[in-house]
Amino acid sequence: NRAGLRMISIPDIGHVYPKGDVDIRFDTTPRFVSEGSMYLDGVDDYLDLDGLTLTTDGADYSFSFWFKSQDGTTIHRFFGIQNSAISDRINLAMNATTISSYSLSSAGGTTTTFSTSFVAGFEDGTWHHAALVITSGTGVVLYLDGQLVTASQTMRNVDLSANGLFAVGSEYDGRVDATVSGGICHFGVWHAALTQAQVRDLMTANTYAEAITKGGSTPRAYLLLESN
Repeated sequence: NRAGLRMISIPDIGHVYPKGDVDIRFDTTPRFVSEGSMYLDGVDDYLDLDGLTLTTDGADYSFSFWFKSQDGTTIHRFFGIQNSAISDRINLAMNATTISSYSLSSAGGTTTTFSTSFVAGFEDGTWHHAALVITSGTGVVLYLDGQLVTASQTMRNVDLSANGLFAVGSEYDGRVDATVSGGICHFGVWHAALTQAQVRDLMTANTYAEAITKGGSTPRAYLLLESN
């Protein structure tokens, strides 16, 4: 909620910006727009979305959400999804030093590391925005607070079109050693590759209708998660 957001005033500009360890950029500074969030205790809490599948074979798809985390060195998964029939899966994970995505297909597994240099600034207990964008099934980029973290990297072309096991706040199976301690809200999934401009627009969306407009298409799923 808004009470957890620490603020600083920028003199002579007249605006208020979040305080954190990331660089302040006037066009992309995150302003948390939700009126609440799904609280996760870091022990065994997660959101079960089993049954939600994606058309992903060689396709574009994206995940977008707000998070507040202070797990420190503990590795945790913001989400995980698996096709239980063939074990193809993908997740997004973070600890105090690394943010990465693991993808597994019949061809093997790949860990895509997005950053090892500044992640600690996002483990500060304040709100940040993340978007994982996959293009043509194998190209992947990550945006944090609207900023591109790295150039496009390669992941496995996973098939998530059936038998979906899907968890938000943990790995796909809800394992307790992977849960997030903090909050998550406005979790959206798209059958499209969100552009950086759309990601930044989504950071200002506070309704489902706005998510459709600002994301450029109707999401496969969009969960406000503004209360437990």
